[in-house]
Amino acid sequence: MHSKFLRISLGIMIVSLGILVTLLWQNRVRKAPKEDNRILNVAQFLANPRFDREIQLMGEVGAIGQLRCPCFELTSGGRDMTVWYGVPEAPATIGDITNGGSVIVRGHFRISPAQSGGDFLAYAIRKHESAKEAVARLFSEKYGTAADEVRVSIWQEIPNYVFGDVDIPNELYTHTFLASYTEDEWTIVHDINGGISCKTRWELGFPEQIAANCVE
Repeated sequence: MHSKFLRISLGIMIVSLGILVTLLWQNRVRKAPKEDNRILNVAQFLANPRFDREIQLMGEVGAIGQLRCPCFELTSGGRDMTVWYGVPEAPATIGDITNGGSVIVRGHFRISPAQSGGDFLAYAIRKHESAKEAVARLFSEKYGTAADEVRVSIWQEIPNYVFGDVDIPNELYTHTFLASYTEDEWTIVHDINGGISCKTRWELGFPEQIAANCVE
């Protein structure tokens, strides 16, 4: 009798445990984070860091070969972050990427006792044309001059939008421009000799942070 009772109790416990495991797994599946396909700069990400998903960061590479780790500094938006590569938990390789190059890094963020906040484990790293490089190239193509002769000044930049001016050889006036990043490429959407009007900025769908000193 006692043995039968133990068998029944054990069976109930096994069934209950199975139900509990199933419920926990279903809850985990429901809450599984979606991949974040946005490309953020370092400052934007650090303003609201996430640990539960893969993300993509863009920025300028620095300190390759200068740190005591397989890592480099990624800088954008006025902030920087240590990016690890070439280790099991961060298997990305840098190939021919050098200091000063612009890249997009895919991976995840982790808290690091050695850093003030954390660092980034890279799964993949690819070259990326910076806004300044793209603007120089686009104006050189438009006005038929060499890209390295185009002088670009970026006055305001947030992810996917930039505002600045350009000096072009044989052009009498400085060009003021608005550029946006869509479908993996930069486009000059406004090119003018003079100031940017607030109406134009609004009609083009640019956020208020860009060309904040626009002409009313």
